[in-house]
Amino acid sequence: MERLSHAHELLDGPLDATTLAGNLRDLARVNRWLGGARLSIRMIADLAGAAGDRSMRILDVGTGGADIPLALLASWHGLPRPSVVAIDARPEILAAARLVHPALDRTPEIALEVADGRALPYPDGTFDLAHASLVMHHLEPDEAVALLRELRRVGEAVVVNDLDRTRIDWLGARADAKSIHAQ
Repeated sequence: MERLSHAHELLDGPLDATTLAGNLRDLARVNRWLGGARLSIRMIADLAGAAGDRSMRILDVGTGGADIPLALLASWHGLPRPSVVAIDARPEILAAARLVHPALDRTPEIALEVADGRALPYPDGTFDLAHASLVMHHLEPDEAVALLRELRRVGEAVVVNDLDRTRIDWLGARADAKSIHAQ
């Protein structure tokens, strides 16, 4: 996947807490409206069915606002519920996630941790599933390879959900962003 080197996203740089929280809210809306969260959840649920009746251990890399782990647990049918370690490389993003979703601190199945997906601090095979949504397009090719290697090292299964960066996709995202901010 080609990264547009001139493209800057809000999550790529330093932001004040209010702007960062607003950006995470926007991303959660985009994940809901465009189906990114549903796609990840469907793939995770399909793989969970193969796990049988044991609790799944899931790693969510680049969790941002942790909207996908929250949506996963909200939509989970049956017991036991999975446990999710939701990581992001930047502590200020996790702090903003807690502002946007105060329920995170009251959800025992989700643990927020600071870690870099390119060098995960977990032993091999720690998780049943390693997941990354909308992370790859932030990385240079060698970093993306490192992330994929790490996901496979720590996870028995891997789910990656990302976008394709083409000019037409960029124009569509720009139009979506304008409609979100107009509301």
